[in-house]
Amino acid sequence: MSWGAAARAAPTSAESSAPWGSPRPWWATSPRAPWAAAAAGLRPWGIVLVALAVVVGHIYPLQLGFRGGKGLATAFGALVVIDYRVAGVILALTALLAIVSGQRTLSLMAVVAIAPGIAAALGHTLAESAGWAMMAILILFAHRSNILTALRRTAGGRGAS
Repeated sequence: MSWGAAARAAPTSAESSAPWGSPRPWWATSPRAPWAAAAAGLRPWGIVLVALAVVVGHIYPLQLGFRGGKGLATAFGALVVIDYRVAGVILALTALLAIVSGQRTLSLMAVVAIAPGIAAALGHTLAESAGWAMMAILILFAHRSNILTALRRTAGGRGAS
């Protein structure tokens, strides 16, 4: 079955049971666009802009009245396709910070904030890192309530988030 035929195929029962009515599973959507952009010959900064568009579309979907997800899994899926090394470093740093601090949310958001620097350190251009910085700002903005809740819990001593 070709890619086009697979995309037009009827969803399975697991896929159609998604509360948002997505015709495809969540894991099949975000990596496709950056992969297609790379296959089409876009330059690396263009691929990052495609990934940014995917994240914006996930956070602010038109069909859901601009109320969507928070973009983290979508961005990570695109990042795995674009550069698995950066994704690996992000996972390792997040795990390390979470183990050391006991704060999962704040650890992850701290690593999201420094992800553009990680990309630059691993050889990505300034334009690519700027695209990742815009994506990080979007993700941090989408997670602002989670961040504030985690900070309150930390300051109040009520445990880890």
